[in-house]
Amino acid sequence: MTGELQKNKPTDAQLVYKASAWLEISEFQVFVEAWQAWFNEVVPEKRIEPFFVNFLDNGEVPFWVR
Repeated sequence: MTGELQKNKPTDAQLVYKASAWLEISEFQVFVEAWQAWFNEVVPEKRIEPFFVNFLDNGEVPFWVR
């Protein structure tokens, strides 16, 4: 049974796309708002871009977005 649950568990990238759809914001905005919530600071978009590009290229989601 545990194997079945893990097979159906969404990836972090899928969860970013779902959050984006639920919140009706862009995936990039999910990253921006996650940064603000985690670090309690407003972040320049240029600082988020490398993380977001890595997400788009490799599907990697930083810990502060999860």
